[in-house]
Amino acid sequence: GDAARGVGGASQALLYFRSALQCKPSARDVRDIHSQMAAVQISAGAWRDAQVTLESGLSAAPDSSELWRQLLTVCTHLQDAKGQQHCHRRLAQLSGSAPTDRVAFGELLLADGQLREAREQFELAIKVDPSNAVALVKLANAWRLDSRAEDSLDEAKSCYERALQLSPTNFEALEGAGYCHRKMSNLDQAAHFYQQCLKVRFNAEGALYYLGDILYRQHRHAECQHYLARLVDLDCSVDYKTGA
Repeated sequence: GDAARGVGGASQALLYFRSALQCKPSARDVRDIHSQMAAVQISAGAWRDAQVTLESGLSAAPDSSELWRQLLTVCTHLQDAKGQQHCHRRLAQLSGSAPTDRVAFGELLLADGQLREAREQFELAIKVDPSNAVALVKLANAWRLDSRAEDSLDEAKSCYERALQLSPTNFEALEGAGYCHRKMSNLDQAAHFYQQCLKVRFNAEGALYYLGDILYRQHRHAECQHYLARLVDLDCSVDYKTGA
């Protein structure tokens, strides 16, 4: 049926492209042929084959942003984090990267524990787009995770609060600001941010727990019970640790 015709068509196209490569095409044509071959392989679901095709094309045309961007798409689909990082680095070297690409690259580095390198990418995104609240939150997260940096909590808090100036209902920024103030023993400010979290997400478990914990420490027991009762009603499975 249609599926068989599709497979046959893809096979014929790939044979044509391979024959074209035997005819000593120009460097530009080599790039275009590999790009088109990979597109056919992707459409057929042959992602590994597409990766091999694009890597072959890049050995002939190492400065092709088009091929690197295609390879990035393939590596993302294959969940190849190292491959994605390599593609992002080459794209940045060749043509600079859009803020969204910088943020995506930073997230990969962050997941890989490369905190300083991740911060560099988020900062570059913010330099190009100072109103990028997403990049500010990601930068804050990268500071927050860096226990070795002396002023990491101050830096994280500053970034979260800058993000909130741009996006006052950004839940991740509200929760992050609450975390930083709680860790710095600024309990009134922490309580404020957790209350704002709950205006955005009524049943946010973390905000309910930590707000209740702060109110308990402040001997505001009736208010504490109000929030912890809501947490109990959720029957949440998270094992929160006081002071964590």
